Amino acid sequence: MIKRTNIFSIVILLLLMIYPSINGFNLAFGITYKSLYNDDIIKNRLVEKSLNRFLKRERSFIQRGLNNMPYYLDLVEKIFEDYNLPHDLVYLPLIESAYSPRAFSRTGAAGIWQFMPGTGKEYGLKVDFWMDERRDPKKSTVAAARHLRDLYRVYKDWGLVLAAYNSGMGSVNRAIRRSKSRDIWRIITGRYLKRETCEYIPRFYASVEIARNYEEYGFRIQEIKSEDENFLYAKEVKLDYPVDLTILSKKSGLPLKKIMFFNPELRRYITPPIKGYQIRVPSSYYVLVFSVCHNIKPEELIDVREYIVHTGETLGEIASMFQTNQALISRLNGIKNPEKIYAGQKIMVPVNDKNKDMDSDFGLYKIPKRSFLTQEINYTIKKGDNLWLIAKRFCTTIEDLLAVNGLSFSSVLYPGDNIKIWVDLPLTR
Repeated sequence: MIKRTNIFSIVILLLLMIYPSINGFNLAFGITYKSLYNDDIIKNRLVEKSLNRFLKRERSFIQRGLNNMPYYLDLVEKIFEDYNLPHDLVYLPLIESAYSPRAFSRTGAAGIWQFMPGTGKEYGLKVDFWMDERRDPKKSTVAAARHLRDLYRVYKDWGLVLAAYNSGMGSVNRAIRRSKSRDIWRIITGRYLKRETCEYIPRFYASVEIARNYEEYGFRIQEIKSEDENFLYAKEVKLDYPVDLTILSKKSGLPLKKIMFFNPELRRYITPPIKGYQIRVPSSYYVLVFSVCHNIKPEELIDVREYIVHTGETLGEIASMFQTNQALISRLNGIKNPEKIYAGQKIMVPVNDKNKDMDSDFGLYKIPKRSFLTQEINYTIKKGDNLWLIAKRFCTTIEDLLAVNGLSFSSVLYPGDNIKIWVDLPLTR
C-alpha cells in the first residue's frame, strides 16, 4: 500500500509538470515553451480590434515590417533560441520598429528593439559620436534577449513582461498594486496602465497572428535572394585603425549602401578610432575586404582627420585651412549652425580633394543640389509626425531631409521643432 507521503509527493510532481503549460515557462526543468500564443488569443476582443486596425489603417506599417523582417529574422531566432526564449517574441519588432534598425522615436528610442538610451547603456549598448549600438541588429538583439529574460525572472508571466518592456517595471508594479491582480488582461481592461501599454499587448498578439498566417490576411513576405542579404551569415572583419568607408567601398568593390546596410550602428562614414572594432560585411566579400584592410597602408584608407577647434576659429577658416568644403564638414559632423562651434570641440575634417564634390545617394556626405525651381518650406513638426511621413507628403526623401537640416538618422524630433524642406516646383507654361 502506497504511503500517504508518497502520494503527496507524486501530486506535487504532477503539479510541477502541469504548471509550466499555464505560465509558459518550466521552472522545474528550465524548459521554455516555444509559443506565447494559442488559438483562443485571437478570440480576445482587444486583440481582434488591433488585428482589424492592422488590416486597415495600419496595413502599410505591418507590410513594411514584414518586408524588413527576413533580413534579420534568422539572426533573432538563433539568439532567442540560445537564450531559451519563447519563439513568438521574435515578432515583437514588428510593432516596435517595423523591424527597421534605423527606426527612432520622438522619445529617443532607437533600433529594431527601440531601446531608450538608459536601458541600452544598462545592457552594454554604446552611444557616442561614432556609433549607436542600439541600431546594431546583433548587439541589440542580444541586449533585448537579456532584458526580456531578466524581466521574466521578476514577473514569471510573459504578459507582465511585455507590459514592463513597453512602460517600465515601475508602471507595471504600480498597476499590480492598484488592480490587486497579476492578470495582464484584467490590468488592461481596468486601465491600470497608460493607454499605449494597454494597446501594446493586444497589438503584439495581433502581429503574431499576422506573421504566422500572413497569406490568409493578404500580406506577403519576400524571400531574400541570397545569404549576402542575411544578417545571420554576415562576417566580421577586425580593424586596428579607422577606415573611411567610401574608400573601402572603392577598393573592395563592396557597394557603400551594402556596407551601411550591414553596419547601421555607424553614425559616420568613418569607423570608430578604436583598436579591434569589427565591421560587418556579406560573407562573399569577406576575403576581399579582409585583404584590403590588412594589406593596404592605413593612410590610404582614411581621408579625414580629427581636428580640435581652437579659440576664435570659424568653420570657414578650418575648411580653408584643409582646402575642403565648409558644408561638407557640417554634414559630416551634424553641425546645424556653423557659427556655434566652440573651442575644444572635436570635429572630423575631410582632407582629400575628391571628397569635396561627393554626392552619395546615402548618408551624411550627401549635399542636396538646389536649383532655381527649388522652394524652401519651413515646416513645424506636429504630434504623430515622422520623417518617413513628411518625406512622403512632400515628395522628397528622408536622406534629403536629414542633409538639408544637418540631421543624422539618430536625431530626435519633437512636436514644435522646425525643419526645412526643399521641394522642386513643377515647370508650368
